[in-house]
Amino acid sequence: MLNADDPLLESVISRLKSTIHGRESFETSQIKLIGLTDIKQRAGAEWPAFSQRIRTISKNFIERRLDKKDIVIPAGDGFIIIYMNPEDSKIKAEGLQQALNTFYLGDEDLNTLSARVHSQTIETKHLVRMLSPEPTAAPAESNPSDMAMLPVWSSAQGALTGYWITPVRRNGDGSYYGYSKHWQTSGVHREGSFLDTDLAILRRAVASIEQGIQSKRPCLVGMSAHATSLQHRDRRQVLLRELFAVPDRVRPYLIGRIAEVEPGTPKTVLVEWVHQIRSTTQRVSIEMHSGDRALTALGDMGLHSVACVLPPTPWWGPKVERYGRLIQTLGPALKRQGVKFRLDNVNSPELLGLVASGGVDFCTSDRVWPSVDSPQGIRPYTTAQLQEYL
Repeated sequence: MLNADDPLLESVISRLKSTIHGRESFETSQIKLIGLTDIKQRAGAEWPAFSQRIRTISKNFIERRLDKKDIVIPAGDGFIIIYMNPEDSKIKAEGLQQALNTFYLGDEDLNTLSARVHSQTIETKHLVRMLSPEPTAAPAESNPSDMAMLPVWSSAQGALTGYWITPVRRNGDGSYYGYSKHWQTSGVHREGSFLDTDLAILRRAVASIEQGIQSKRPCLVGMSAHATSLQHRDRRQVLLRELFAVPDRVRPYLIGRIAEVEPGTPKTVLVEWVHQIRSTTQRVSIEMHSGDRALTALGDMGLHSVACVLPPTPWWGPKVERYGRLIQTLGPALKRQGVKFRLDNVNSPELLGLVASGGVDFCTSDRVWPSVDSPQGIRPYTTAQLQEYL
């Protein structure tokens, strides 16, 4: 994983400067190394040094099979490759996967490893965002100052198993949960920064978990990383530094959430973000826009769940029908990919009825389970109770 002080990052930026102008997009591959768990167990205390050896050996092996102008970036448990010549990128990607697997099987220390390659076109603007420092423009949308802590209901466990800390804006139509109303309506970010809100949520989540451990009523609590905080490396470095400092005793109870992802964000970018958050917590959710057409192509990313937040809506009409179709189609599609489906801010009786019938895995509703000041541990709340409430 890269950070702003990594000399490799500056090398990447320098090499891209001569080619990025005039290019609308780049062909990329995300190489994921599989089987690291077995190697970690075998390495034991020697794992840090051994992991560096795997990274170096793999990077050298990949670079020998690419053109000199191609760029290899270590990322999470794998690499991102940027091809300067897009015409033969697909052939290269297929050949790399086969060559890497043959190489690992032939090395006694690495014979439990395998490689999986995913190729994708990434627009230049997304690449620039990932490698650029903090913009100097003034934020167009201020950080929300008010927060809510909402109980999260698990349909499988029939209980309130966790708590979601979220920015909240209130208006005449009801409570809007999330950072940016503009993103909720359009799916697009205005230039601005929500880093301060991210840090405030993370600190409150850690304090809440510590409180639960001390009272012997531990439960899950969610932190949040806004997509714009991960897009720019200066913000990303600040957020990840604080995330990596979370105490080990807290990590099993911390849920990671990548909030308000723009439709069209390349899967290669999403994979890297998920890997970064998973270094602290294994449960990572991505909040997608309800109108995103790529919601059914999120398998094999290491995701725990996909979340959609509903805006304040009337209890009837076309919007309810639209979100009803979302529950009926997205839930089964994600289940086939091994990903859970979460729906937040569900207050319509019709939609809550679909939730009670098994349409989602996790749900929040301030009408059924109002906001609390602090986590109250795991509390039973069965599907029958929800149906009775309705």
